[in-house]
Parts: sequence; structure tokens; C-alpha cells
Amino acid sequence: HFKTKIQVGSFIGLMIYNRDYIPKLSSLLASLHDLNRVGGRMDDWQDEIHGAIVRRIKQVLSSAPLLLLPDPSKKFIIHVDACLVHGRGIGGSLNQLSRVRPPYAGPPRTNLQKDGQYLHPVAYFSRLLTETERAYSVTKIEAMAMHDIIMHFATDLDNGITFDVYVDHQALV
Repeated sequence: HFKTKIQVGSFIGLMIYNRDYIPKLSSLLASLHDLNRVGGRMDDWQDEIHGAIVRRIKQVLSSAPLLLLPDPSKKFIIHVDACLVHGRGIGGSLNQLSRVRPPYAGPPRTNLQKDGQYLHPVAYFSRLLTETERAYSVTKIEAMAMHDIIMHFATDLDNGITFDVYVDHQALV
């Protein structure tokens, strides 16, 4: 349990620094951001909400899925999504195929792709939507998510090899 807004802000900052390793971080941090905003009060801290978020983030950082080290000689696969529950955020993952079966794969065919390879996450990206962006159409938000994740991972993707992007919005498929 954090006692001050400075402690909450420090935790948020540390997690943002590690954002590539935590899936859907912006959604997880949304309630802590609300608590830390101007006008937010530490008296509003609820362990079943805010404490649970902190424990969940710690659990995610210390358990599978383990991230694969990126191989610049292989194709990248990007998965993009927009979370419109309460208009909160956008995000996705940078992935590559590997013959190594991940420890979290479950039954033998889970995450199994073609040629006996498994899809492994390399890094994650997420961010909250601004107040203005929350008013955008679903198509525009999904397209913005695709743009932002590609720009975030531009250094990794600039290897001369094509990459695939998967988005669940039919208008962009």
C-alpha cells in the first residue's frame, strides 16, 4: 500500500520504463493514474482495486510468458488491439516465431503456428487514449493503434524484412 502520491507516481514511472515487458500496461495503470492526477486523493486508495493492480503487475513481471530475444534476421509479427472499455487505451505486441515451445503454451497445439513453430512475444506496447482520442471512431482508434505500435517498434522493424500486422477490426483487414 502506497502512502503518498509521490510513491504512486514513482511506481507508475518505473512501470512505464518497463512497458515493453508488461502486456496491456496502460489498462492496468489506468486506476493508479486516476488516483495520481491533480484532485486525486490517497484517501481514495482501495486495496481491492489499487493494491490488486500493483500485485498483478508484480506477478506479470515475475512470471511467464517469457519474452523472446529479437532476431533481426527473422520476420516480426505485430498484434494490435484497442481497448474501448471506458475508452482506455491501445496496445499490442511484437512477436516472432521460434521452434522452442514456450513453457506457458499449454496443450501442444496452443500458440503453434506453421512449420512446428510457436509465436513468442518479443515486447509489448500500450498507452492510454487522450480525452480527445476517446471521441474518435472505432476505426480511427484501431488505425491509430496500428500506426503507434509500428512507430514504437520502428527500430526493430527496420531490418529490411517484411513484417505482418494482425488487427481485429474488420474495416482495417
